Amino acid sequence: MKLEAKLEFGSISPAKKQLNHLLIRLKTPQAVETTRQPLVIGLAIDKSWSMKGQKMDSTIEAASYLVNWLTRYDYISIVAYSADVQIVQSMVKLSEKATIVEKLRAIQVGTSTNLSGGWLQTLRSIEAANIKDAYKRVILLTDGQATIGIKDTNQLKQIAADHLTRNISTTTVGFGDDFNEDALRGIAVAGGGNFYFIDNPEQAPDIFFQEFGDIGALYGQATEIKVKFDPGVRFAGMQNDIGYSIDGDTLTIQAGDIRSDDQRNFIVSIETEPGIKQGENIISIETSFYNLTQKMEFQKLSTGIKANMSDKAQESDPDVLVEILVAQSAKAMIEASKLISAKDTVGAKEIITNMLKKVENNLRLSPEVLGTIVNRLTNMEAKLKDNSSNIGKQLMAGGSDLYTRRFEVQEVEGVDLHDRIFEYKVPDDISFRLKDG
Repeated sequence: MKLEAKLEFGSISPAKKQLNHLLIRLKTPQAVETTRQPLVIGLAIDKSWSMKGQKMDSTIEAASYLVNWLTRYDYISIVAYSADVQIVQSMVKLSEKATIVEKLRAIQVGTSTNLSGGWLQTLRSIEAANIKDAYKRVILLTDGQATIGIKDTNQLKQIAADHLTRNISTTTVGFGDDFNEDALRGIAVAGGGNFYFIDNPEQAPDIFFQEFGDIGALYGQATEIKVKFDPGVRFAGMQNDIGYSIDGDTLTIQAGDIRSDDQRNFIVSIETEPGIKQGENIISIETSFYNLTQKMEFQKLSTGIKANMSDKAQESDPDVLVEILVAQSAKAMIEASKLISAKDTVGAKEIITNMLKKVENNLRLSPEVLGTIVNRLTNMEAKLKDNSSNIGKQLMAGGSDLYTRRFEVQEVEGVDLHDRIFEYKVPDDISFRLKDG
């Protein structure tokens, strides 16, 4: 893995306060032919009454495909929950799959939704198995809100964060129109996993395979970034909506898992004070992770930023600006989703429209990357105008995708597709200034 860092404004004013942005970038190598670590997967499936019919049938079908996709070196446990918590399959190595599929097909719907009970039982089954050097993840699926058990979102997020410290991550999948998207995404962020929205039952297999395709290509687990600010530099906020904590002069970012041949970008807002001296180290950065390609070896990388002082006017670094726009677009979509939940459709429309104008005004910075975001924001703006019934959930899922750069092709009917990969490279000799919309 490579760890890189740079500032939006490469030169710092020696005489006045200055707002700046720090780009932290993680790059992983391409996947190599190697024996991957075993996957230890826990499925927590909502079997409440509202899942009856096609929802449950599609979920069972997708879970069955997943069982067959995993190898005989992997492990799985399956819990189904309604008012009660049913252990469908205790933790088992996948040496014989037919029996597990039959147990899945025997799940019957119940009544209420004990989300915390089903989830905690699944977490417990993974932790109790004590399988070393393995990748461990729970998939929590629901189509509604918790009606019994733990209902407080902050408590649920804390459960996710606590288990992430024990190398058990949680991905959440919301099904239909009735679940709490803010709570499910909060659990996924705190738990180092992903959040997905399934609009209709036919999407269930695609979501499962998107998730486990990512897991099959994983490079690092439990990735953490520590940023230490020297005197004269102050933390002013995170542009990414991701788990972090600040303790004195040290920022800790919970970056979660990272795939092979991937790039993750984090934007930190900082403020510099007068009095910083030329050439002195002002920011120290260290990332640590468990390398799944090296038998879960714990590894660290470090870099830093030295002060380059100047009073001259300067342009923003275009590479940093692109990542700021990506992060701001994701944040705008998530904030708009929260406004929809608060019945403020007008406010949600305003946020999306303003963000769309801002990205369009800077499209020249990276037509490939920002063009995709323009298409997505335009699509969301149209659905807001049409008062689409589940637009809040689509906004939340879309914002989550942008943060992890899971860009999807949208509205592809009649469009010629290709299988080439385009990479955006920043010229060394030109720079641009960000225009507000």
